[in-house]
Amino acid sequence: MLPKAANARVVIAIPNPANAEDTIRRTATPDANGYYKLTDIPSGFHRLIFLPGNKAYKSKPQRVAVEAGQTLNLGTVTLESR
Repeated sequence: MLPKAANARVVIAIPNPANAEDTIRRTATPDANGYYKLTDIPSGFHRLIFLPGNKAYKSKPQRVAVEAGQTLNLGTVTLESR
């Protein structure tokens, strides 16, 4: 869950096995309650980036381990003020 005031979106950077320099990006926008969902993410370690639309907050990268067929709940994500 992300704070509503941050007006954030979530981007996941997934390494592209066809080209080590490229990443596949998927984006999710939190709903009115701050919840977001990214689906069909391949297994492995990935970098999530929380990008606030409100400039009063800093972006926040986070490394996550994804396992096939499982749901990963990151709980409440706190974004720092600038």
